[in-house]
Amino acid sequence: MALLNVDDLTISFAVAGQRRQPVSSLTFKVRHGETVALVGESGSGKSLTARAVMGLLPDGAELTGTVRFAGDLLVDNTAFTTGHAQCGRRMAMIFQEPMASLNPAMRVEELIGEAYRLRLGIGRRQARPTVREQLVRVGIAQPDELLGCYPWQLSGGLAQRVLIASALILEPSLLIADEPTTALDVTTQAQILRLLLELKERQGLSLLFITHDLQVAALMGGRLLILHSGLLLEQGATQSVLANPGHPYTRSLLACTPARALAAGRRRLTPDPGSEGAGGPA
Repeated sequence: MALLNVDDLTISFAVAGQRRQPVSSLTFKVRHGETVALVGESGSGKSLTARAVMGLLPDGAELTGTVRFAGDLLVDNTAFTTGHAQCGRRMAMIFQEPMASLNPAMRVEELIGEAYRLRLGIGRRQARPTVREQLVRVGIAQPDELLGCYPWQLSGGLAQRVLIASALILEPSLLIADEPTTALDVTTQAQILRLLLELKERQGLSLLFITHDLQVAALMGGRLLILHSGLLLEQGATQSVLANPGHPYTRSLLACTPARALAAGRRRLTPDPGSEGAGGPA
């Protein structure tokens, strides 16, 4: 049984008196320990799909179809079920803009530890060792220096690592990453992608990775889903789809991606000892 099953999912909005469907009859699954990249241009419906899985659709959205997580029903045609409350700590999501996702008035220790403390009913001092351990897991060599910082004091790369640490502190089974590296420079982007793959292997995560960039999807490996105007056009093993695309739209996306970038493959994820200074990663 797959960990996540999305079946015939349709999302619609009322726009100027008409119903618009940014996602139409979408069906896919994410297996245990699998990486699935959902690829499409802006407006293709990929982020809305992720928000539907998490129960985070904006007001006014209507949906049909079903979403199941570990066998539990999360979406049943026109409504979210109580399963979201039960599965909340087993799914987590990180977003494109870490600065927009992190409360600027909270310190790093609070940002990472809040959900953990609420779940266990413990104080900040009791949670601190776990928070510190989470920072080490996401590649922060000197976590104590970061605990008292505010998000606005961090670089983009550090802020994204804090967001990842916060998402994973409850040890979810599924991590949804929505364009998590778009706002980062190329070097930091490679570091974050490498970190996500390392965490996936280390913690046995399933990863649903959302991107508009085929080069990034190629680096992540796993399985590839091509989405356009809310429709799933093609899916398969990432390297197979990229080597032999079956749909004209996939071929058009490939034509816009430098061949050298795809050929580089996972070499960009090879650690570069000189890319991280003594103070820790970017």
